[in-house]
Amino acid sequence: MPRIISIEELKQKIDAGGKFYLVDVLDKDSFYAQRIPSSLNLPYDLYFVERFSKEITSNKNADITLYCASEKCESSKLAAGLLEKFGYADVSRCPGGLAGWQAAGYPFEKGKIHSS
Repeated sequence: MPRIISIEELKQKIDAGGKFYLVDVLDKDSFYAQRIPSSLNLPYDLYFVERFSKEITSNKNADITLYCASEKCESSKLAAGLLEKFGYADVSRCPGGLAGWQAAGYPFEKGKIHSS
């Protein structure tokens, strides 16, 4: 079962600057509207694990944290469970998601990410 981390733990993890994958599993429009800083976007769908291994990492020991909209949203829970089922060993999720981040008063990033 994926670990649960709080908004505060996620903020500390980001601030520490270590190597980990923070993945927003909501749709691209939501991601462009607002996201937790340093997030990558991979919407949860039927091909999530296949796309995750191609687009984010195939390293099964990578440190991965997933989030979605709020405590009521199930997408990060489903995505995290699938990653574990397919052998990813260090998966956590932050159920507070965007709503919890906003409630804590932390800043968001917005707009499209331009790749170099």
